[in-house]
Amino acid sequence: MGQVVAACKTAVAVLNAVDEVLKAAKPIIELFTKRASRPAPMPGQILLENAQTTPELLTYSSRPPEFWKEQRDAAHRQLGIDTIHEFNIGFCGRVKAGKSTLINALRGIRKGDQGWAPTGSFEMTQKIQPYRFNGDACKFGVLWDIPGCGSGSVPNATYFVEQKLFAFDFLIIISENHFGEAEKALAQEARNFGVPFAYVRSKCDNDLRTIAEEERIDLLTDEHRRTFLESEKLVFKRNFNNDTNNAHHFLISSPVILEPEKNAQYLLEENELLQFIFNTVSSRRGGGPSLA
Repeated sequence: MGQVVAACKTAVAVLNAVDEVLKAAKPIIELFTKRASRPAPMPGQILLENAQTTPELLTYSSRPPEFWKEQRDAAHRQLGIDTIHEFNIGFCGRVKAGKSTLINALRGIRKGDQGWAPTGSFEMTQKIQPYRFNGDACKFGVLWDIPGCGSGSVPNATYFVEQKLFAFDFLIIISENHFGEAEKALAQEARNFGVPFAYVRSKCDNDLRTIAEEERIDLLTDEHRRTFLESEKLVFKRNFNNDTNNAHHFLISSPVILEPEKNAQYLLEENELLQFIFNTVSSRRGGGPSLA
């Protein structure tokens, strides 16, 4: 009887996980199917305001609007970033943080599929690389794999402009464990330039799998996941000396997004992340008919 009850609980968990992920993904799919109704905002005014407390931003805050118009044109010309019609999400983090894996999961792409973003034990991304969704759906959504965070130099304002990171509508700062100084510095530059972002702790399924193995159980309970979440949130705050500056922090596993029916017991904050991306990007850019 106990095995039957456990099997039923597993089936219910699978159905709920699939339903929740699909519900969270639907608004983003609908958003990316249409052109943005507003261009990405230029950071000039934001920089001017922030330069009052961050003097190193004066170099860019004093630039005229024409400079930022040229920067937007350069982003389009050099990298292909369309800040007028398309929604651009940037993924940054350390080597092996899970950037490409998450990009593949969000696009529903498996190894061997067309457009698969290479993953591996070494840094696979040497330059900013765009990845689009297959088919006509989401044709105005572009996911960008960004190298550089913690790989040689800590991000700074020069890096942010040179890499055109101001052009992105949203930055996902990924770490497979806990966040260090490089991620914090990148987040600060995102704030300086007015680019929304979220800290994303990836590969949580590995930690949860270890918990199941240590406790010799086949199915994790809600209590297991809740305890893990609470513990990781406390570590996140401690790393920031309890001053996170209202940063948003999500714990996820890419396999849950790619195949929720197979990975239901590892569901954490995947749905909350998808909803946060949708709310932030849609309020920043809108969605609708092409601009005149």
